[in-house]
Amino acid sequence: MKKTTQILLFLLFLVIIIEVIIIAPQLLDQEDFKESQNEFNFQDQGPVEQRLTGMHLIESRQQEKEWELWSNEAKNYKNKRIWDLETVKVKFFGKNGVVFNVTGKKGKVEVISKNMEVEGEVVTKTSNGYIFRTEKIKYNSKEKTLIGPEDIEMLGPLDANKQRMNLRGTHLIANLDSALMEIKSNVVAEKPIKNEIKVYIKSQRAQFSGRSNYARFLDDVVIDYDTMRVTGPDAVFNYDSGKDIISSIFVQGGVKVSDVDKWATSQTVNVEFDKEQYIFKGNPRVVQNNDELKGEEIIFFDRGKRVKVLKARANLNENKSRVKK
Repeated sequence: MKKTTQILLFLLFLVIIIEVIIIAPQLLDQEDFKESQNEFNFQDQGPVEQRLTGMHLIESRQQEKEWELWSNEAKNYKNKRIWDLETVKVKFFGKNGVVFNVTGKKGKVEVISKNMEVEGEVVTKTSNGYIFRTEKIKYNSKEKTLIGPEDIEMLGPLDANKQRMNLRGTHLIANLDSALMEIKSNVVAEKPIKNEIKVYIKSQRAQFSGRSNYARFLDDVVIDYDTMRVTGPDAVFNYDSGKDIISSIFVQGGVKVSDVDKWATSQTVNVEFDKEQYIFKGNPRVVQNNDELKGEEIIFFDRGKRVKVLKARANLNENKSRVKK
């Protein structure tokens, strides 16, 4: 009996050793894995283990800087691989010299995933002059993207006339490698163009580049300029490279332009600001005072006061043309 009891105690001791040596580490590894896979796992920090002032961190990937961070004060939490930051400045490095500078009142960095949050009057400035203001920016290290999930205010780069595009929208996503910045919804923008006249734009989405002056508006685009309204699915701003000023807007995918006394439709329209003309191509059609004109190409001159139709096919009311060829 005594021998049997000793054998049972020995087996129980072996089970305890196996749990401690084998099972417990596996559970810990699993928790670490879950933490590293979670994009923004910043909850339930626990007691502070370490406190630093004047913190400076550099993160590199494949021998290239991914980001560089400065913080006035940083706290590390016991059993949590997170740094809690006060007064934050981060420089994110993209390809071909593109840089995104982000500042905010506070932030967090997850040590394993290298994911990050900056919040509180956050300002993001790109190396080519864009400025974004919002309350929170998240950084996904795996995807190398900056995410602004809330309302966004954007100022475009200064042009040759020292003027900027002003834009509001919701949900910013900026990819560091491609330098493509997209505002995902509720886009409203305005831009001074010529002689104090502004162009006003509404759309569902807008895209900009951290490398160039590329600007594109997508989905339910509405453009108001002077007395004209242009609607279509896709509008691209074209710049005069010599003057760094918006020279035209190209709208495509089925376009309608309306004025006080007429309207026109086509597949595309190019609004040329310097020449004050609208060029319609792709089955263009103009209706004015019940008169209808079709042709291969239609051009509005002088803010729509004069119209030219190439290879016109007219359907005129009472045989009176009110449209000049």
